[in-house]
Amino acid sequence: MLDGFRADQLNGLPQIVIDYANNNPTAVVPIITVMEGQSGNEFETQLAAWEWGIRARLAENWVLDLSAYFHEYSDIITAETSEYRLFFNAQGIDYAERVLHYSEGVDALSSGADLVLNWKWRKGMMWRFSYSYFNLDVKLKGGESIYYEFQEYLDPLHQASIQLDWNVTERWHLNTFIRYVGKAPYFSGWEPVDAYTTVDMKVNYALLPELDVFVIGKNIFDDAQVEGHIVSDQPNAETEVKRSLILGFSVDF
Repeated sequence: MLDGFRADQLNGLPQIVIDYANNNPTAVVPIITVMEGQSGNEFETQLAAWEWGIRARLAENWVLDLSAYFHEYSDIITAETSEYRLFFNAQGIDYAERVLHYSEGVDALSSGADLVLNWKWRKGMMWRFSYSYFNLDVKLKGGESIYYEFQEYLDPLHQASIQLDWNVTERWHLNTFIRYVGKAPYFSGWEPVDAYTTVDMKVNYALLPELDVFVIGKNIFDDAQVEGHIVSDQPNAETEVKRSLILGFSVDF
């Protein structure tokens, strides 16, 4: 069976392979990917970027950083399935070669904004609030919807965080980081990556002026958070932000 393949991976697949897979569902046919260049392609990818940023001190204890950007990409190099070549042995199909050709098949637009607000609440205590927006729009220069168009669904549109940096006493230091990551739709036919929130914390204690011991807890309130799928031919594979606890020390020489 040919379940799990993207449409662009099956371009040029001979009918004999389809019939062989359907008639021999337990058979294994190795498919070797071969990259081949083509003459006459200059591969001149271009980028036009517009970026803007400002820093402002709103008050004695408030500082604002704000930035925005717009990027236009032209003639992005992609690799597309051109054909399959079959190699036989006495039992039937021995292996197949999937031939990929480079081309300048995609244009894209990306835009985003970042906001960071720092607040020095009192001596030894700093709050930081941040928000980021990112949007990617991939446009095919021709042909049907293929793998590269789905790249725009890999990243969430919205992320936000709150961070506290606090010198509790002369020896104790606390850093807390709360992060929100919005939903990412992901590839067509794949499960989306749902929005999630993580809480990390680091506690330092200065045993000596040059020696600190610390404890770091990551993703404290959940066993794990799905962060994304591995971009490959295995859509069920996932990467995770897992709960962890780290004990350590640092020495200044």
